[in-house]
Amino acid sequence: MGSVLVFLAIAILILGIAYVNYLNLSSAAILTRIKEVKMRKVLGAQSWQLAQQFMTETLVLLSGAAFISGLLIYLFSPVLSRIFGQPIWIESLILPEVILLVCGIMLTCAFISGTYVVVLSGSFDKKSKLKFKPDSQVLRKSLVVFQFVISVGIIICTLVIKDQLSFMQNQNLGMNVNQKVAIAGPNDAGENRRSKMNAFKESLRSQSFVQELAGSNNIPGIGYNFSAGGITPLVPRPEDENYNYSMLIIDEQFFPVYDIELIAGRNFNMEETIASWNVINKVILNEKAARQLGFENPESAAVLSILWGKPFEIVGVVKDYHHMSLREEIKPMIFLASQADGFFILTMESSNMKANLASIQVI
Repeated sequence: MGSVLVFLAIAILILGIAYVNYLNLSSAAILTRIKEVKMRKVLGAQSWQLAQQFMTETLVLLSGAAFISGLLIYLFSPVLSRIFGQPIWIESLILPEVILLVCGIMLTCAFISGTYVVVLSGSFDKKSKLKFKPDSQVLRKSLVVFQFVISVGIIICTLVIKDQLSFMQNQNLGMNVNQKVAIAGPNDAGENRRSKMNAFKESLRSQSFVQELAGSNNIPGIGYNFSAGGITPLVPRPEDENYNYSMLIIDEQFFPVYDIELIAGRNFNMEETIASWNVINKVILNEKAARQLGFENPESAAVLSILWGKPFEIVGVVKDYHHMSLREEIKPMIFLASQADGFFILTMESSNMKANLASIQVI
């Protein structure tokens, strides 16, 4: 939605520049038609009549431009659909609200054009009706300055957006999110939830297009399971009271599926995830959590324990990765083992993606 609003704002600015350019061209056109304007003034034409003429000319020009624009969109809609990755909704051009909006913009532009011409046409000297001089140079110069300011603003915004997109596309997230599909688990599976979830996972694994499968109670980009404080090394320090840790409940396949690097120790095993974290009392840290707990390096952390009401053994340390947006700082994370079923993360083949997703929906 944010990208749509950004491109909408840029489109409005471009249209604004085009219209200001049209006004400046209109002022130049008046100078070429100065004899016509002077003659009409001498013959008694009022300012509102001159404005009416230029309003009509502007409306005709805008109507022709709108028709040509709609025709071009219709003719090139297949190409535009490929560029934007979404089908172009041609029918939206004939919606009543869209037609009213376009007509309103055209009438407003025509009114401004007519008023601008009257202001630009200047006044006649009281003594000589044939002495005519455009006297609105300040307005013309202001419009030119406005046009250049908006143009420079659009160029700057375009460069900033390009840099931001390049940063997001090329930034190393610390994990692999390609070809991943996340399926939200049911909130209420009724009785025998565990056996039902295991049967569902086996059904997913049996699909030929599913390459890997993991379970977790939350996923990257959505959030964590909860935040916890009061976690300390075996020898607590005064500063530990101010520290919090983001907790994530995962199964033994979470790190392999996301290609998150284990830099010390080991991963959870299936027996530990079946038993669950509050029984086995084992955790995995990310690098930031290890540093916050005061461990000198990941290797030293992976052979020690922490206190969280009771001792928890650190079985491994994973490399920091961007669990949330790139705008957010990486938080200290602690991973807990469980047969998690809040989300099921699949690595799928890239071919026949639409048919494969339809197959999953009927499982």
